[in-house]
Amino acid sequence: MQTGVVKLAGRVVAHFRSLDPEIGAVAMAILLTVAEAGEIGMKDIACRVGVVKSSVSRTVAVMSRTGHKGMPGHDLLTWREDPLDRRNKLVSLTRPGREFMAELERVADRQAEARSPAPYIGSGLLGVG
Repeated sequence: MQTGVVKLAGRVVAHFRSLDPEIGAVAMAILLTVAEAGEIGMKDIACRVGVVKSSVSRTVAVMSRTGHKGMPGHDLLTWREDPLDRRNKLVSLTRPGREFMAELERVADRQAEARSPAPYIGSGLLGVG
Protein backbone atom coordinates (compact mmCIF):
# COMPACT_ATOMS: atom_id res chain seq x y z
CA MET A 1 0.00 0.00 0.00
CA GLN A 2 1.41 3.39 -0.98
CA THR A 3 1.24 6.26 1.45
CA GLY A 4 0.25 9.74 0.37
CA VAL A 5 3.86 10.89 0.53
CA VAL A 6 4.99 8.07 -1.76
CA LYS A 7 2.20 8.83 -4.23
CA LEU A 8 3.01 12.53 -4.15
CA ALA A 9 6.72 11.85 -4.70
CA GLY A 10 5.84 9.58 -7.61
CA ARG A 11 3.69 12.26 -9.19
CA VAL A 12 6.35 14.93 -8.70
CA VAL A 13 8.98 12.71 -10.31
CA ALA A 14 6.57 11.86 -13.15
CA HIS A 15 6.02 15.60 -13.73
CA PHE A 16 9.77 16.16 -13.98
CA ARG A 17 10.15 13.10 -16.21
CA SER A 18 7.50 14.52 -18.57
CA LEU A 19 10.06 17.25 -19.20
CA ASP A 20 13.01 14.89 -19.58
CA PRO A 21 12.73 11.11 -19.08
CA GLU A 22 16.35 10.98 -17.89
CA ILE A 23 16.24 13.88 -15.44
CA GLY A 24 18.08 13.08 -12.23
CA ALA A 25 17.51 13.91 -8.60
CA VAL A 26 20.19 16.63 -8.61
CA ALA A 27 18.50 18.49 -11.48
CA MET A 28 15.14 18.23 -9.69
CA ALA A 29 16.69 19.52 -6.47
CA ILE A 30 18.35 22.43 -8.27
CA LEU A 31 15.12 23.45 -9.99
CA LEU A 32 13.19 23.24 -6.72
CA THR A 33 15.89 25.24 -4.92
CA VAL A 34 15.79 28.01 -7.51
CA ALA A 35 11.99 28.05 -7.46
CA GLU A 36 11.97 28.43 -3.69
CA ALA A 37 14.65 31.15 -3.63
CA GLY A 38 13.45 33.24 -6.58
CA GLU A 39 17.00 34.19 -7.51
CA ILE A 40 20.04 32.46 -6.05
CA GLY A 41 23.74 32.22 -6.74
CA MET A 42 25.28 29.05 -8.13
CA LYS A 43 27.54 28.82 -5.05
CA ASP A 44 24.48 28.90 -2.78
CA ILE A 45 22.70 26.29 -4.89
CA ALA A 46 25.73 24.02 -4.59
CA CYS A 47 25.72 24.41 -0.80
CA ARG A 48 21.98 23.81 -0.43
CA VAL A 49 21.85 20.82 -2.78
CA GLY A 50 25.14 19.35 -1.60
CA VAL A 51 26.95 19.16 -4.94
CA VAL A 52 30.00 20.83 -6.46
CA LYS A 53 29.58 24.11 -8.32
CA SER A 54 30.57 22.54 -11.66
CA SER A 55 27.60 20.16 -11.34
CA VAL A 56 25.30 23.12 -10.71
CA SER A 57 26.75 24.98 -13.68
CA ARG A 58 26.28 22.00 -15.99
CA THR A 59 22.71 21.39 -14.76
CA VAL A 60 21.78 25.06 -15.09
CA ALA A 61 23.10 24.96 -18.67
CA VAL A 62 20.93 21.93 -19.47
CA MET A 63 17.93 23.65 -17.88
CA SER A 64 18.58 26.93 -19.72
CA ARG A 65 17.58 27.81 -23.27
CA THR A 66 21.00 27.18 -24.79
CA GLY A 67 21.58 23.77 -23.22
CA HIS A 68 24.90 21.98 -22.79
CA LYS A 69 27.45 20.77 -25.33
CA GLY A 70 25.45 22.04 -28.29
CA MET A 71 22.20 20.36 -27.26
CA PRO A 72 19.11 22.55 -26.87
CA GLY A 73 18.07 23.13 -23.28
CA HIS A 74 14.74 23.07 -21.47
CA ASP A 75 14.44 26.87 -21.06
CA LEU A 76 13.40 26.62 -17.41
CA LEU A 77 16.32 28.51 -15.86
CA THR A 78 18.27 31.61 -16.76
CA TRP A 79 21.36 33.14 -15.21
CA ARG A 80 23.09 36.48 -15.04
CA GLU A 81 26.34 37.73 -13.66
CA ASP A 82 26.24 38.70 -9.99
CA PRO A 83 27.01 42.46 -9.89
CA LEU A 84 28.66 42.04 -6.47
CA ASP A 85 30.82 39.06 -7.45
CA ARG A 86 31.45 38.63 -11.17
CA ARG A 87 32.68 35.08 -10.59
CA ASN A 88 29.24 34.07 -9.33
CA LYS A 89 26.13 33.66 -11.48
CA LEU A 90 22.61 34.37 -10.21
CA VAL A 91 20.04 31.82 -11.34
CA SER A 92 16.27 32.29 -11.63
CA LEU A 93 13.28 30.70 -13.34
CA THR A 94 12.27 31.71 -16.86
CA ARG A 95 8.60 32.16 -17.76
CA PRO A 96 8.39 28.51 -18.90
CA GLY A 97 10.15 27.56 -15.64
CA ARG A 98 7.54 29.43 -13.59
CA GLU A 99 4.78 27.74 -15.62
CA PHE A 100 6.38 24.32 -15.07
CA MET A 101 6.58 24.94 -11.32
CA ALA A 102 2.99 26.24 -11.20
CA GLU A 103 1.85 23.00 -12.83
CA LEU A 104 3.92 21.07 -10.28
CA GLU A 105 2.08 22.96 -7.51
CA ARG A 106 -1.23 21.94 -9.10
CA VAL A 107 -0.09 18.30 -9.18
CA ALA A 108 0.74 18.51 -5.47
CA ASP A 109 -2.55 20.27 -4.67
CA ARG A 110 -4.56 17.60 -6.51
CA GLN A 111 -2.76 14.90 -4.53
CA ALA A 112 -3.46 16.73 -1.26
CA GLU A 113 -7.14 17.16 -2.17
CA ALA A 114 -7.42 13.46 -3.00
CA ARG A 115 -6.05 12.62 0.47
CA SER A 116 -8.27 15.06 2.40
CA PRO A 117 -11.46 13.50 3.70
CA ALA A 118 -14.60 15.46 2.97
CA PRO A 119 -16.20 16.98 6.08
CA TYR A 120 -18.87 14.66 7.48
CA ILE A 121 -22.17 16.40 8.07
CA GLY A 122 -25.04 14.59 9.64
CA SER A 123 -23.95 12.96 12.88
CA GLY A 124 -23.05 16.17 14.62
CA LEU A 125 -19.29 15.88 14.08
CA LEU A 126 -19.20 19.44 12.79
CA GLY A 127 -21.80 20.72 15.22
CA VAL A 128 -24.58 20.16 12.70
CA GLY A 129 -27.51 17.79 13.00
